[in-house]
Amino acid sequence: MLSGFIFVTICHGKEIIYHKFIINRVLRIFPLLTVVMLLLLTTARASWSPLDLLRFILLQMNTGNAVTGWGNEFLPFGITWTIAVEFQFYLLFPLLFVILNRRGGVQSILWMILAFYFLRLFLGLSKGAEIYYNSYHTLLSRTDQFLIGMLAAKIWITSRLNRNAALFLLFAGLGILTADVLNHKVNLYRLTMGLTVEAIAWAFVILGYASIFRGTGLFSRQLAKLANLTFSLYLLHLFFGRQLFERAIEKGWGLGSPSLDFLLYAYLPTLALSVVTYMGIERPFLKMKVSYFR
Repeated sequence: MLSGFIFVTICHGKEIIYHKFIINRVLRIFPLLTVVMLLLLTTARASWSPLDLLRFILLQMNTGNAVTGWGNEFLPFGITWTIAVEFQFYLLFPLLFVILNRRGGVQSILWMILAFYFLRLFLGLSKGAEIYYNSYHTLLSRTDQFLIGMLAAKIWITSRLNRNAALFLLFAGLGILTADVLNHKVNLYRLTMGLTVEAIAWAFVILGYASIFRGTGLFSRQLAKLANLTFSLYLLHLFFGRQLFERAIEKGWGLGSPSLDFLLYAYLPTLALSVVTYMGIERPFLKMKVSYFR
């Protein structure tokens, strides 16, 4: 959802050059993802096959595992399934962006969301609500979230919410998300509407937050710098942070506070490693990015 919001905001009023857009996404994702692939290859060398390599090259890591992403049985990198789905959306985004900005574009996007709802409904009626776990890891359920993010960006660009409206959206979104977590059940509603409602709630949160904090103050600038590290933090937090945390607790190094233990043995070490991987692996390739606007 956030990706749809961010890219529409960045590209507003501009024309995207498709191949340059994709080149930039490759430069953003593949350097660190290749390192993850090497770690998995080293661990699973005896059973590694050309198909596994193709899974990475074609960004199909959201297949090959019933629970999470491919390779999680070797190292905790199952979360790469989200990178695969994200890139699949990137392939479609420039086309969807053109549709959104044409006359009647918002209606077209809404029709797409409705079409995916019926596709999931008939799939659920055919295969049962348990197919949710497969749908959860694919664009069949995630396309709605990206599209809703794009619509939210359109609203944010064209409208100016006052503080009261922004606060209402922010807390309404948080309330919906809380209720969703507390009432999580796998059923036909969860398959057909669950992730859509979740995306709408996050759209409320983002619209509220972005409307309240529109400035570029010190906090926003520092947060933007930290955002450079988010890809490394995301990919490495289970492989490095969680394992370090668990070993520290096993050795009796806990401080008696789960929050402090997490900060000291998981977050801060992973943040430090992320600085190294960003500077040594990601940043050199990010400098090669080009403008993808005409």
